[in-house]
Amino acid sequence: MLDDPRLLAAVSSIDLVIAGIALGAAQRHLGPVTDNVIFSSSGKLLSASLVGAPVGALVAAIVWTAIYAAPNDRHRWRGTAAALTAGTLLGLAFPHPAGSAWTDVLMEHPVLGLVPVTVLWGVCLVFLKWAALCARTWLDAAGRERTMCVAGIVCAAVAFGCMFGMWTLFRRVLEAEASSGWFSLWAALVPIAASPALPPAVGCVTAFLFVGLVRRSNVRGPADRPLLPIFAACAVVLGHVGLLVASIVVFAVNGIGQVGGVTIADVFSVLMLLTVGLAGAISVALGAWSGGRGRLGVALCTAAVFVLTAAALQPGLHELTLQGARCLFVDNSLSCWGRTGMGMVTTYSDEPFIKLGLPVALAVGCGGATFGSGLRGLAARWRRSPPVGRTSRTPRRTRHTVSAVTAVVATALVVGSILGATLGPRSGRSAEELAELRSQVEPATVSRAAACEKATVSRNVAFDSGSVTLASSSDEVLAAFGRTMLDGAALTDERLFNAAHRYCRVRERGQ
Repeated sequence: MLDDPRLLAAVSSIDLVIAGIALGAAQRHLGPVTDNVIFSSSGKLLSASLVGAPVGALVAAIVWTAIYAAPNDRHRWRGTAAALTAGTLLGLAFPHPAGSAWTDVLMEHPVLGLVPVTVLWGVCLVFLKWAALCARTWLDAAGRERTMCVAGIVCAAVAFGCMFGMWTLFRRVLEAEASSGWFSLWAALVPIAASPALPPAVGCVTAFLFVGLVRRSNVRGPADRPLLPIFAACAVVLGHVGLLVASIVVFAVNGIGQVGGVTIADVFSVLMLLTVGLAGAISVALGAWSGGRGRLGVALCTAAVFVLTAAALQPGLHELTLQGARCLFVDNSLSCWGRTGMGMVTTYSDEPFIKLGLPVALAVGCGGATFGSGLRGLAARWRRSPPVGRTSRTPRRTRHTVSAVTAVVATALVVGSILGATLGPRSGRSAEELAELRSQVEPATVSRAAACEKATVSRNVAFDSGSVTLASSSDEVLAAFGRTMLDGAALTDERLFNAAHRYCRVRERGQ
């Protein structure tokens, strides 16, 4: 210590093991309490996120201190992540009268039981590397180190809390569906993609890091050309809108319906696939431009800004194009344009955008950026040249401000709209829709096992068919759940399906 005082600020694996034990023990004792009080998965997710937030703030403070003391040293983040993971799993293994431990699944299904362990280690590693990159980025910028350190700790609390909440949800679903084998992985990934914790985690991580990167005028990538990911997102959205306009014109000229045996729904499907492919290709290019050896984090951040900007523009412009064409060619009235404006606002709360659009776009964008960054790293190794990380080019202040503000606004729009639609009150089905669903019910024709399986799947998808299946169950309790949904109860579908799923688990244990 006397020879190198910087060791006092180094990241200690023992400290992270203790923090992990506290995290796991807190979740182990608070989790079963929320299970008995809140049937909704959102409530359980919130509980785990609140438990993980202070631990994330503590770990981020440790990382920032270590980077501040030794900004150029190499840290062993894999071993550090393993220490935090081991502590968390040890805390979760503490005995508790209510609920089962994660080790129970490991004993029954050894290979499948290792999946949540590996995922937790990956979550901890990503979080630690992100915190270190943020620390290097913001501490390298001039002035306000303390203010930005506090801001980074707050953002880290939100990010790690949401990440730990999603991992907890993933583990619980995997344990509940372990008897299904590897299909349980798919059943566990679906609620994560639709989780209300995903948008704030991605948004906070991306916006804070990107604003710091564009401030570093001597670093290649976002600081060199800060508007490039913004322009790339605009290009993808405009390309999608242009193809959509061309398709509408073709169908308008030939009559709405079919053109050469192709329906307009087929054209829309192809357009979405082309848009996803174009976004993937641009993500590869952005990854090769901003990434390289040791710069994967910068490439992923750039791709995330590209995805969030496109996600902020695409739904509104897509709705404007469709409804605008209707107003121009069919109903050219003021009320039609008023409905168009309202549709541009409400389109962000559509189920496909919430549960499919953003997760798929993030997967495509980050996957493409990883591939592009790897290609640049291989190219640099073949050329036997040192990785280039700095440049003398200094962007103009206007471009820096515009890029930072655009990224923050786009992130706030996407995150706010998804959270508002997910956590806010649901509008419910119309009386006509409920009547049509009730007409499909065939009482006492579905076994309890089949109804329970449908309830498990319908907690995140297929609400309508799930409610009909439950109402048709031979089990009186499950049938009552289904009839409650079809009678237009004020309770959300998710809460009713979770209650039905819990009833099924209790009956299985009682047999």
